Amino acid sequence: MAARLIARKVRFSNLDVAYTAGLLHDIGKVILNRSMKDTYHEVVERVSVGDMPFNQVELEILGFDHAIVGSRVASKWHLPEQLVEAIAWHHDPRQAQTNPQLTAIVHIADAVCMAMGIGIGVDGMLYAISDGAMELLGLDEMVIEKSISELTDVFCDQQVFNLG
Repeated sequence: MAARLIARKVRFSNLDVAYTAGLLHDIGKVILNRSMKDTYHEVVERVSVGDMPFNQVELEILGFDHAIVGSRVASKWHLPEQLVEAIAWHHDPRQAQTNPQLTAIVHIADAVCMAMGIGIGVDGMLYAISDGAMELLGLDEMVIEKSISELTDVFCDQQVFNLG
């Protein structure tokens, strides 16, 4: 939802692609958690100490990170290259070449969600938004703050209906 909102703000041509990229960007975390459960719990525990970002702890402990795993799986699933790239480089959007704008959108949406405490990342305050991604999309801090406010409203509205 955050990727779609940011994509709309920057007038990205395909909101559905942005939504899909946002949905799939951390698929590598799911795969690693299922296939390397004990070792991946070690990663999560190390991140919870709070001094290193998730992907850096993965690199230190595993020798690779969830973004690479996710992109390889996305490639095997024959997803479009722009999605594979957004998954691969959502932590380092300046590496994107096929669709840098989409990767920047996913990067910023990921950072916004982590700052809001949404998702399975426990390193929200350690995740810096790339200045290059902000510049590429023509965004500033005010737009990000407004996006956080809008997303908070959306999530609060949705929770009202989940009163089970």
